[in-house]
Amino acid sequence: MHTVGVLAVDDDAGYRRVVAEVVAATPGFDCVGEAASGEDAMTLTPALRPELILMDVRMPGIGGVEAARRIIAQGDGSVAVVLMSSDPHLLALETLPRGTAGTLNKERLSPTELRGLWAR
Repeated sequence: MHTVGVLAVDDDAGYRRVVAEVVAATPGFDCVGEAASGEDAMTLTPALRPELILMDVRMPGIGGVEAARRIIAQGDGSVAVVLMSSDPHLLALETLPRGTAGTLNKERLSPTELRGLWAR
């Protein structure tokens, strides 16, 4: 069975642990790494080659939207980026980069949601 590699990107270490635990509890998914910033995500993506990146929208430095835009632009189309926020209004206000796989309210992250995001 193919395992989907996931990179968790959030400046909140506690929420990165939540993402890693949800990924670990979801058959067919594996957390291949964690990043605390958009800059770290851009550095780790080519090295870890995740297929799915779950990235917070708002982080210090390069935020999730800009990091997603750069990762998508530099990639070969093999990575899906999902932008997350605990504020659903913020997700609605952001202009998502072309190629973004979707958005997710952080409170809704679960094995069922993760499988649903990947199935899109």
